Amino acid sequence: MGQLNYIPIGGQAIAFVTEILFSLASDRTGRRLELLLLHSAINIASQVILIVRPANIGAHMAGYFLNFFGL
Repeated sequence: MGQLNYIPIGGQAIAFVTEILFSLASDRTGRRLELLLLHSAINIASQVILIVRPANIGAHMAGYFLNFFGL
């Protein structure tokens, strides 16, 4: 039961890495709007997956972890 608490740690690691990558890409390219729209599109896609609640646990977890890209 305690191992269930380890799942969000992977999500927080994903959020940390993607925020750094999006920030670096934004600063280096100067294309802030396009990157913001990509960031938002990933977040919307993850929310749609989570709202639909697929029967496949892998698809559900993919939506869960994709949600951390859009934090």
